[in-house]
Amino acid sequence: MTTKESEPYYGWVHVLDWLPQFILLGLGGLCVLVFAISSNDVPVTVLAVAINVLTGWPLLGYMYSWVRINPGGWYDQIVRGAVVSGNELILDLGCGLGRSTTFIAKSLRQGQVIGVDIYSKRSLWGNSLLRARKNAEIEGVDDIVDFQYGDALAIPFPDDHFDVVVSAYLTHEIRTREKRVKMMKEIARVLRPGGLLVSGEIPRSRAIFLRYLWFGYWFLSLNHLLDLRDQTGFEVLQEKWMSNSMVIISKKPNLT
Repeated sequence: MTTKESEPYYGWVHVLDWLPQFILLGLGGLCVLVFAISSNDVPVTVLAVAINVLTGWPLLGYMYSWVRINPGGWYDQIVRGAVVSGNELILDLGCGLGRSTTFIAKSLRQGQVIGVDIYSKRSLWGNSLLRARKNAEIEGVDDIVDFQYGDALAIPFPDDHFDVVVSAYLTHEIRTREKRVKMMKEIARVLRPGGLLVSGEIPRSRAIFLRYLWFGYWFLSLNHLLDLRDQTGFEVLQEKWMSNSMVIISKKPNLT
């Protein structure tokens, strides 16, 4: 996939991670359906229809989400939570190609944003450190934005370093509770006392299951998201819903 060099490119989420499997299952189901209809095999026809519904519905839900995507609406609340004085040192954890990073940077005065990611191309089409830096240059914020390679489970910065950590739709990408707790502990470690964690999350909900059927289990429950913060010592200050998404603002306690 190409992009104009004069325009930022922020990629398609999970195009290589699971989209090919959905397409192959759907094509397989269609082949079985054609065979079943041509042979008048009713049970196999019913099975083929079920396979197509179970693969096609989540796939269409994914495509519908991208048609309706409103990046400004997604990130405005994150920026409002992260930027108070405009002089903050902010870590954007799991930044990908820097969409959230550049949104934040445009609201700063003399602060700085550092984006960290493992730059996996499976979870984000075209993901790369060089492309993220190019996006910041195109957006005109490369003087206050830096991108680095780093793992959310071993954040490459010293203790008490950042005023704010932002994670935009990252938590559900970490697939075990043990690793999610480890990530939250790492976030707490690099935050200064009283620092903020501003997270964009997509909790499980009735609307999520309606859109994705069984694939809704990819997302995490709100109770689990809040429990992660409680378990790692964060104080939840605000929970703000935006359609199917939400922003959770939490605070690392001041040391006494």
